Amino acid sequence: MKFIYSEADGLSIFRGMRNRKAVRESIGLSYLELPKTEFSENSTDAFGEAVLKAWYDASNNISGVQLYHPAAEFYFSGLQLLGIFMKDLAACLRVLGVEFEYDEDGTGLNIKSNTVRFYAPDFFDIGEVAVVEAVYIDIPKRNLN
Repeated sequence: MKFIYSEADGLSIFRGMRNRKAVRESIGLSYLELPKTEFSENSTDAFGEAVLKAWYDASNNISGVQLYHPAAEFYFSGLQLLGIFMKDLAACLRVLGVEFEYDEDGTGLNIKSNTVRFYAPDFFDIGEVAVVEAVYIDIPKRNLN
């Protein structure tokens, strides 16, 4: 499934909406609602066959999503950035003029003031040839439903 980054909405698919019901309808995949944990403000939704996971605030508005390779594609400024090597991700971001920081725990890098975080679990061990397996995107709050 293809997802496109949006500065205003996190992902373009969430344009004009934030509530859980509208999110579920917009994504259009089967989902499993996972119970709230000590680390989440509300229950979460896992969509499809490991396509994405969505987090919600106490008001049932989406607050963030994580997309998973290979079921999801994440496009940022026209470039697909999931499933590529970390060295290629860094090169793409440099070409785009996007500043980034490597995560202190050695699991990836982040952009846009830590609101978009790329996860490569093998990065600490194998470095630049680690594959970007997931990306977490904060979804900006809006007064839309």
